[in-house]
This record gives sequence, structure tokens and C-alpha cells, in this order.
Amino acid sequence: MDDAELDERLRYAVVAMVANAPPPRPFPHSPAVGHAHGLAEEGDQIVPNKSNRGRLLLVGVALALAVAGGWAAWRVAARPGPVDTVGAGLVVSHEVVAYEQSFDLTCPGGEVNVTGLFDTMVFESWASQDLGRWRQVVRYPDGSQRSLVATQSPWYPVELFTSGELQGQQIGCPPQNNLLNEPGQGSWFSLNPMAEIPNIPGSPEPAVQSYSDLGRLVDSNAVGPDGRPAELWQAVVDGTYGSESGGGTIRQVDEWLVDPVDDRVLRRSHSQDYEGLGEVRWTARLISSEPATVDYGFFTPDGLNQQEVQVVPGLTPNAPIPGERPSEPLGPAPTVPRRSPSETTSQSADG
Repeated sequence: MDDAELDERLRYAVVAMVANAPPPRPFPHSPAVGHAHGLAEEGDQIVPNKSNRGRLLLVGVALALAVAGGWAAWRVAARPGPVDTVGAGLVVSHEVVAYEQSFDLTCPGGEVNVTGLFDTMVFESWASQDLGRWRQVVRYPDGSQRSLVATQSPWYPVELFTSGELQGQQIGCPPQNNLLNEPGQGSWFSLNPMAEIPNIPGSPEPAVQSYSDLGRLVDSNAVGPDGRPAELWQAVVDGTYGSESGGGTIRQVDEWLVDPVDDRVLRRSHSQDYEGLGEVRWTARLISSEPATVDYGFFTPDGLNQQEVQVVPGLTPNAPIPGERPSEPLGPAPTVPRRSPSETTSQSADG
């Protein structure tokens, strides 16, 4: 074995150690989706984590520098060497969320305008922040699904790959044709953040806000969906909709049930009450939030279509080095059969 081959094996060993270390507890905040203007819209909630999430990765980086003569830490994680990965796997963050929406509207101009098929769906998400990979599958009641793979950031990705079609209902009362629709709209959606959140450029404020930024604690002795103690946070916003020729007041209410021990959002409900029209509402409920083990090819976007992404200065991570696409497989795929997304779910949406 020559020196170059030994260096490559040492480098991959460090990557495997860091990637397979058990992830820290989930970030203590709520849903997030990247948007074109660099800030999240209503309903997309997260703040930066204040835990020591990066400590283990730094240990791995220090070891890499010691044994390999000073490789750049991010480059080590980005391109593992060609060694045998039989039986290997990645331990990643994993979240399953059940979503449902409903409405009670009376449209002055006629019937409620309903497009799309479903008012329920399940969001299943996997994340490896150390490797800069996120994957999401949205499952609909008829068995159809859509998928997403993002690199470097789930909200402001360097590369974004998707497949499948939006099947959720969109609700409107003409001329107000977009009163309620499927969350995410093809972008990332999760109840709890699964990545570090960047700050607004030039500001200490996070690019996406959380329940603690938007709302206030109204009940410290609430009960969560599983019957255990929870905190209830609430935000109420009054405003107007429509135009002078047609519109009225609107009241928006958001409520979060939060685990007081680890700050995970257990359930979020959102309602909008339109004067003269009625109410639309949605609820996202945490089904499971446990680490999962996937193979090294799990985040490769096979069969997905690459989408154009908008670079947001200060929020989109630096583009990859030419010739080193972050969507490349992470080393040879294991010889064990690839696990399907459904096989990594520890509980069903009805659990």
C-alpha cells in the first residue's frame, strides 16, 4: 500500500466516524421553508440552535488534521475515498409529520374554489447536516408521492432536485383564490428544524423566526398530543385582505404545543378568519422524531429533476468546487439492499 492510498483510507475513516456518530437532539423549533426573498413567510418557523451541535464534528475535524496532514475539514466530508462500504450506513436525523387542512367558507360570488385532490398528507424528512444533504418525501392518501433532495441547505440550497406533483388542495373564494394550500409548495417543510439557521445578512436575527419570536407563552401546563406535559405558545395577528373594492379584516392565529424538556414542537395549528368569508385552518402533528440509519446512496437524487435555484446573498452557501458536485454518491453504494423511505419510518401516520 503506497502513501497516497493510505492517506485516502485514513481520510475516509475520519468521514465515516463523523458521519455515523449519533446526532444530537433535534433543534428546538418549528417549520421552515426557504423563500426567494431570503426571509421566511408566515408559517415557516425556526431560530438558530444554541446547543453544542457542532462539537462532535469539530472533534472529527481535529483528528483529520492530525492524522492526514491538514486537509480542509469540509473537503474531507464532501468527497469520501473509494473504499469498501459493505455493511456501512449513515445515522441521520429523521422526522415524520402528519398534516391536515380544512375550511368553513361561504363565498359571496358562488361556490368555494377547490383545486387539487387531498386535504391530508405525511411529510417524512431525513437530514445529514455534516454531509450537507437533506431528503424529503411527501406521501398522499392514494399512494402517490413527491420527493425532494437539497444540498448544502434545505431552505437556500445550492442544488435542488424534485420529482412528483403537488396533490394537496388549494382553497379560494374568487377573487381571493389562494386562501389555503399545501405547505412548502415544492420547497422544504418540517415541523422542527433539521439544520443550522443562517442569520439575516448584516443582522443577528435569524432568517426564519420561531414560535418564541412570533408568539408568547400562554399556558405552561398544557397537555401534548401524547398526553404528556407541554407548553402552549400563541400568536394572534390582525390585518386586512383584498382591495378597496372587495375585502375585509382577517385574524390569523397560530398555536404551538412544545415539549418543555427538549423544546421540540409537537403540534402546530394555524387558522385564518376572513371577514365575510369564513375560516381556513391547518394542523401539523409530530408523529416521530428519532435517528434513522440509511445507506450512503440514500441522498443521491436518482430519478429526480434538477430545479433552478435562486442564490440569496448571505444565505445561500458557497457554490461547490468545480468538478465536485455535492449530488454525487457518497462513495460506493453498500452491497446490502437499499432501504426504501417507508422502511425507515418507525411509526405510521396514524400512530
